[in-house]
Amino acid sequence: SVYSSRNSKLPKRLKALVVDDTEPNLLLVSKFINKLGHETVLARNGREAVEKFQTDTFDLILMDVMMPEMDGYEATLKIREISTHWVPIIFLTAKAQDDDHVRGIQVGGDDYITKPVNLLLLEARIKAITRIAEMQQKILENTQQLEHYHDENERELQLAKHLIEKITRHDPGEKKHIREWSMPAQHFSGDIFL
Repeated sequence: SVYSSRNSKLPKRLKALVVDDTEPNLLLVSKFINKLGHETVLARNGREAVEKFQTDTFDLILMDVMMPEMDGYEATLKIREISTHWVPIIFLTAKAQDDDHVRGIQVGGDDYITKPVNLLLLEARIKAITRIAEMQQKILENTQQLEHYHDENERELQLAKHLIEKITRHDPGEKKHIREWSMPAQHFSGDIFL
């Protein structure tokens, strides 16, 4: 059967920054994300994660908490400080206390998955992030299109006003008893000329 391009559109391919100081965890999560069709970049501590974030663009960050040099909380704070747009950050950590979850959200995290990582849960969260990323892209495209229409409409209004003024201009000394007034009509079909 034949599908429209909109129906057959593939889901957005995410670029994920995976941050963990434990190599087996790093490789497991990275391979799983790659298997889902997404791209991964690896960082082995918070400092490395911040450096990679400064030089690359990511759609998602999976952040361990307990790491040498810079922990996940500090790295998240720094990423939020330098970020120019929203990038979802999911903490993947063995810290399962409510206080840890609260702190993670307070520093700028968006979600929390405890270790050992449930891969089905991780997949569901990544699918949700993908939907959000697609909606964000659509909103951005719509905003740009509306800005274009607005600018085009403003240009047309100015042109219409200029043309009406040119068409209706006359020598004031010639007909002193005639006064004129014109206004481009935005909510009416056409211009008003009196």
